[in-house]
Amino acid sequence: MAAARKPVSIKEGTPYNFLPHRHSTQGQGAMPLSASTHLKPSLTPDPRWPTEILRENKARNTRKRPRGKPAGVRNRLRARAHRASLPSILLANVQFLDNKLDDLQAKIKFQRDIWDYNLLCFTESWMNPAVPSHAIQSAEFFSVHRMGRTADSGKSRGGGVCVMVNNSWCNNANVVTLTRSCSPNLELLTLKFHPFYLPQASNTDTALCELHEALTQFQAQHRDAAFSMVGDFNSANLKCTVPNLYQHVTFPTKGNRTLGHCYAPYKDSYKALAHPPFGKLDHAAIFLIPKYKQRLKWEALVQREVARWTDQSSAALQDALDDTDWDSTDDVSKFMEAVIGFIGKLVDNTIPRATIKKFPNQKPWVEKTIHEALNSGTAAYNGGIISGNMDEYKSAAYRVRRVVREAKRRYGRKLETQFQQSGSRSLWQGLQMITDYRSPSSGLMSADEILAKGLNTVFARIEATSSSANANSANANSANGAIGTADSTCAERTIE
Repeated sequence: MAAARKPVSIKEGTPYNFLPHRHSTQGQGAMPLSASTHLKPSLTPDPRWPTEILRENKARNTRKRPRGKPAGVRNRLRARAHRASLPSILLANVQFLDNKLDDLQAKIKFQRDIWDYNLLCFTESWMNPAVPSHAIQSAEFFSVHRMGRTADSGKSRGGGVCVMVNNSWCNNANVVTLTRSCSPNLELLTLKFHPFYLPQASNTDTALCELHEALTQFQAQHRDAAFSMVGDFNSANLKCTVPNLYQHVTFPTKGNRTLGHCYAPYKDSYKALAHPPFGKLDHAAIFLIPKYKQRLKWEALVQREVARWTDQSSAALQDALDDTDWDSTDDVSKFMEAVIGFIGKLVDNTIPRATIKKFPNQKPWVEKTIHEALNSGTAAYNGGIISGNMDEYKSAAYRVRRVVREAKRRYGRKLETQFQQSGSRSLWQGLQMITDYRSPSSGLMSADEILAKGLNTVFARIEATSSSANANSANANSANGAIGTADSTCAERTIE
C-alpha cells in the first residue's frame, strides 16, 4: 500500500523547494509506474504562506483570441485563385511535351498550386502539328492552344509553343487567337482572354429610343393595362423620352448614384425602400411597396343634369311654339334676346331632365348599349335561378362580350377620325382623350384690399356703351347655345 502523506507546513522565512518524486506501490491492483511517470505534490494551503503562493485561482478566459489571415503573396493567390487582377502563370521549357504528360497530369491532380494556375505556358514542345490538341490535354478543365514549328522556319525539329488555359479562370469560348506566326527567328502565338464579364459601353440615346418604341407598341396593343418598368438604367433617364412617367426610386443604390429605376404612369404608385444587397454585391436591393390608390377613392363623383330628348318631349315643345304669339319690334337685338330667353325657359319647363353620375374610373367607351346588355344579363340570371334553365343567361353573357368588343371598336374608330379631320380642335381633343389630360383647375388667389381697389380703378374706365355691347354679345352667345340644344324642327318652327 502507498504510504499516506502528511500535510506539509511551511513557516514564514523558511526556504522551500518541491520536487516531484515516485512512490512504490505494492499489492493487488497496483499499477507499476514507469520511469517517465511524474506525480505532482498535493499541498494544503496555509493562511500563513506568502501572498505569492496564495494566489487566487481565477477561471481562464474562454474567449478565443482573434486571429488574422496568413500573410504572403502565395496565400493571397490561394484565396483568390481565379479572381486575381492578373493571371497566375507557370512557364517551363519542357523539351518534348509528349513524354512529360504523365508527370504534368500527376502534378495537376495532387498539387494545389499547379491545379489553380490560370495559364500553363510551355516552350520547346517539339510537337508535330498533325497531333490533335485533345491528345495532349493534361486535364478536362484545361483547354489547349498551341503552335508547332512549320516549314517557314527552315528547321525540321524542335521549337513549338503550347498554352493551356484553366477553364475555371476563362472559358474556352472566351479565348480568341489573334496571331500565329513562325519564322526563322521567332515563333509567336498571341491569345486574347475575357475571363470576367466586362459590360460594353452602350449608346444611351439609341437604348432609350428602342425602349420608347417597345413601350409605345405595348400601350397601343393593351390600352387598358397598367404597367410598371423597373431595371438597371445606369446613366439613362426614361423621362427624357417619355415625360408622362414618374420615377419612384430617389435614394442611391450603388455608392452615391441611383442606378436602379422604377417608372410608372401614375404619381405616388410605389414607395421605395432600401434593403441590404445580396451576398458581397455593391448594389442595394430595392423594395417597392404599392402606394397607389384607385381613382375611385381619391376623386369625387361627378353628377350633372342633362336634357332627355324624346319624341314626346319634342312634340310638346313644337306645340308650345305653335301657340306662341310672336310680336316683332323694330329693335332686332331686343327681339332676338326675348326670343332666345323664351325658348330657353320653354325648354327647361318642357324637356325632362335626368341626373347622370360619372365615376372617376369609368371607361370612355362605356355606352348605353353596354348598360342595357348588363341589365338583360342580370334579369336572365335571376330568371334562370328560379326556373333552373341557364341557357338564356349564357346567351346574354355572350351578348355582353360582343357588345363590349363593338363599343371598344367604335371608340377606336372615333379617335382615328379625330386625327384624320383637318380641324385642329378635333386633333387636340383626340390627344386629350388618349393621354387623359385634364386642364389644371385655377383657384381664386387671395389678394389684399389695395390690389383690389387698384384693379377696380383700372377697369372702371371702360365706357358704358362697351359694357352694354359686351352684354348683348354674351346674351347672343348663350342664345346660340340654347338654339343648338333645341331640336331642329323647333328651330325651323321658330324661324317661321
